Amino acid sequence: MMRYPSKFSHEGRAAVEAELIRAGREHEERKQACNPNWSFSVDRSLRTYILKVFLAYAHEAIEVGKRGIWAADEVRSQAMEGLRLIATLVEVNLKHPHFIQPRGRDIRAEVLREFAATLQPEPAPNCCAIWKWWWRL
Repeated sequence: MMRYPSKFSHEGRAAVEAELIRAGREHEERKQACNPNWSFSVDRSLRTYILKVFLAYAHEAIEVGKRGIWAADEVRSQAMEGLRLIATLVEVNLKHPHFIQPRGRDIRAEVLREFAATLQPEPAPNCCAIWKWWWRL
């Protein structure tokens, strides 16, 4: 189980945990469904996993901000910490050391750039409001 800010609601924590399970299952399904003659990008699949969980985490951070508990800077800071925690969790649990800097705690700069490029241009319809709000900060 991940560490969550104390201001996250129980429902919000449950939503993130549920997304961790769903995204993990989807990653495993992608691996199983891949034809052995095709190339399968574990890295790309895990990035999708991380970002799906991050959207749930960011949504809860935004909800805390909308309740007036956190200012916009704190929402951004907490969401970015969540992204780091999620990437670390996936990297450690799945033994895929490509997201966090070696001997460090931070997400690699190139990984952050790829995450931003993936999400900013055309967010999925269900996360559009989150990203419009997020990129305004």
